[in-house]
Amino acid sequence: MVISTGCNTSDCIRAAAIDSFCQRYRTVIREDCVGDLDERPHRDNPRDVGRRHADITDLQTCVGYIEEWSRRNA
Repeated sequence: MVISTGCNTSDCIRAAAIDSFCQRYRTVIREDCVGDLDERPHRDNPRDVGRRHADITDLQTCVGYIEEWSRRNA
């Protein structure tokens, strides 16, 4: 699984999501942990990438998933 966070949703986050998807990883973008210089690409790119390449979620949901996975594999 690849969990993507950071800046430039329209460039780096989008490219990382597509690249990891192409390598057959489950890809997650934490929407509340990414940003961009302009609000419109920041809104549009996660929605577009989420249609095909990644799961879009928030920090709390992502942390809950990791904690549950950790309990099952302990």
